Amino acid sequence: MTPLRNAAFLFFLTGCGVSFPVFNPAGLLLLVDSGQNASSGTTPLPLLIEESGGSTAVSEGGVSDTYSVVLTRSPTASVTVTITPPAGITVNGSSVAFFVTFDEVCPGANCWSVARTFSVAAVDDSIASGSRTLSVSHSTTATDPDFHGLSVAVSVAVTDNDSAAITVVESAGTTVVSEAGATDSYSVVLTSEPTADVLVYAVGDRNILVNGTTLGALTFTAANWNTPQNFTITAVNDTFAENSPHNALVLHSVSSSDSTYHNYTLANITVSVTDNDIGVILTESAGSTIVNEAALTDSYTLVLTGAPAADVDVTITPDSQIRVNGSIVPIVFTFNAGNWNVAQTVTVSGIGDALTEGIHTGIINHSVSSADGTFNNAPVPRVHTRINEAPPSCPAYHPDCVSNLALWVKADRAVTSGTKIERLHDLSLKLFFGLFQATVARQPDYVDGVLNGKPVMRFNGAQAILRQDKVLSLGSFTACAVYRASTTGFVYEHGNTSDSATGGSFLYPAGSAHVGIRRGVELSAYNLTGGLPADNVWKIVCHGYDGTHAGQFVTLEGTVESLTVGSAPGSGPGSTPLLHSISLGARGDAASLQMTGDIAEVLLYSSYLSATDREAVECYLANKYALTLSHGCP
Repeated sequence: MTPLRNAAFLFFLTGCGVSFPVFNPAGLLLLVDSGQNASSGTTPLPLLIEESGGSTAVSEGGVSDTYSVVLTRSPTASVTVTITPPAGITVNGSSVAFFVTFDEVCPGANCWSVARTFSVAAVDDSIASGSRTLSVSHSTTATDPDFHGLSVAVSVAVTDNDSAAITVVESAGTTVVSEAGATDSYSVVLTSEPTADVLVYAVGDRNILVNGTTLGALTFTAANWNTPQNFTITAVNDTFAENSPHNALVLHSVSSSDSTYHNYTLANITVSVTDNDIGVILTESAGSTIVNEAALTDSYTLVLTGAPAADVDVTITPDSQIRVNGSIVPIVFTFNAGNWNVAQTVTVSGIGDALTEGIHTGIINHSVSSADGTFNNAPVPRVHTRINEAPPSCPAYHPDCVSNLALWVKADRAVTSGTKIERLHDLSLKLFFGLFQATVARQPDYVDGVLNGKPVMRFNGAQAILRQDKVLSLGSFTACAVYRASTTGFVYEHGNTSDSATGGSFLYPAGSAHVGIRRGVELSAYNLTGGLPADNVWKIVCHGYDGTHAGQFVTLEGTVESLTVGSAPGSGPGSTPLLHSISLGARGDAASLQMTGDIAEVLLYSSYLSATDREAVECYLANKYALTLSHGCP
């Protein structure tokens, strides 16, 4: 018998759960396997990975860790092990795949029984990825079939050192502006690098402008995220006398495809505004006036800014829906040199009637007369009074009684400057500050007493009132509108961009496609078989979408219309909610497809309404504006 020479003896112990001392005399190898590399059978894989401490954990800008790789028996030829780090991890300083080789030559540079140690580190980036687990993959190629095609992964726990936040810093710690011209600013900056652009919107109330407009926007990218950008606040130099100083409010919203920043909650900014007007100061209790048709009243006060040289008479004129100090006819408050600084109170109450109106609006106008030219004809804002039914429970039909109301705007809740509409309050209370238009030339007109005694918004073909900071979350939806159009143009459009190019809906009288839905780049547009003419006739139209092309519907005066394809749809576009902007009277900020005509009211629901609910909304509109429907109403 020929004696063995240069032979290696392998003793392989598994499953003991015990640490063995290193025992490796020349020609004798002892490998201990915990069983973690074993296959589903009883024979362990011939590729062994041992993690230091039994696991691998690293942190950005902090600790690293190691593990080792070795073969459990001799191959017949060389074995290549490819090590592939994931994004965010380096192995031996490399962020890309590399390989090592083991072979049967022992001793030797690539001896199969000599473990190779690898150092694992986290990439210290500026992205807030959060604590997470990543995998370093290991795969083999070899001519020895026992070693070819093996795959083993090392799980690495990564601790992040970044957080997604937005920092706001007011200059001198406050924001103070003046109607005389003094401006102020505050800075905004991200705390981590975003994976997609982050848009920070700021919208001011009617007392201020943000970066020269009602809605300001800052864009942060992977290149400028850590560079502060400013919102500059300017007071609106109006003609109304107000408390000086008085507070204005800036609200923020955040939009991004980076989920760590999308819808980030950013605190509001309170702005102190110094007034420069002389006249009558009107102050609503709690900032608004809300009554009902029973016992609930509210109040506001009137006071002068200074002592007059002659008596100042303020005439307070309610409309037919409300009383002022118990009167349905105008009342007069008189101020003089002795009482100019004593606030006089107007108590407002609703008038009960037999109509089922739900929430409706009463308007109080004011006029000023005096021999003192400083005060004579001084402007005083009108008061828009919210009137609830009594009892406050839901009537048989009313928008508030239908679930998922997302936007409710109407002409009789408009904030006006003269005849121009600056803002529309959202009665659903979902969109704080509602819709607005800062550019006077693009503000629609407020015209009173047009439809059943109610006011309307009038568009001249170059106007729009809108909200472009993507605050509406809509997938399936139902929209209802009361309008008349004399030329083609969009009554409304809501979309994932400033138009509906990547997701949204439109209502387009007399257009090539009367209604449409976009999801992604796909347009699903339809014509009404009977047409939707721009014929200057008042209409109640509802348009709904349930996530499928077939699920679209349009009703005209309550009748479900037949639709023909205006732009051929493809697959069902789905109803996953998208964040939408919305405009009335045109596409975007009167950029195109402008309408000439009137809009009285628009309601938007974030769901596909049942026929019963849709008819309830139609009945509310028909009753309010004295329009007819094809179906009955309660």
